[in-house]
Amino acid sequence: MSDMKKAVVIGAGIAGLITARMLSDYYEDVYVIERDEFPTEPSNRQGVPQSFHPHRVQPRGALILEYYFPGYNEELIDLGAISSHDESLVVSNRYGTLVNKEDTTSFKIASCSRALLEWVLRKRIQDISHISFLTSMEVTGLIVSEDQRSITGIYTKERNGGNEKNNFQRIWLLMPQVVPPN
Repeated sequence: MSDMKKAVVIGAGIAGLITARMLSDYYEDVYVIERDEFPTEPSNRQGVPQSFHPHRVQPRGALILEYYFPGYNEELIDLGAISSHDESLVVSNRYGTLVNKEDTTSFKIASCSRALLEWVLRKRIQDISHISFLTSMEVTGLIVSEDQRSITGIYTKERNGGNEKNNFQRIWLLMPQVVPPN
């Protein structure tokens, strides 16, 4: 294992949430930087233009998510997502029609809004004590080591209700060989 103790994830979308969860197994502290404020209920966020599309995790992804977020799929269904067990696949072309029903013994996969999927994953991550969220922060640049082979921190800019403040901050990963300047 690396001697690094902190990790930073830029963005709290679905990929960022999954990344934060996976990194939490290897780092003492994981910081997720997100430019939006989180909603108080499952609803679309301004910074997620594709949030209005229906979302469904593919079977392999569903198994991976189930490993890192046990029971997430059942929770989605309990919150109103549609189970794949209620669906059938119909393929039609000029030669005929094929109807393929889901195997009822297979793993259920929920279809839901992106807002609901993000909500369920984020709520589970917020229960992990060494993952912290910094919201209303926009990452404006990376801080690299002298030899430019590793990232040692990030530059951020605070956002307030869509307005950007000009006070820049530095967030250091505090790698042992790097001492942040005053």
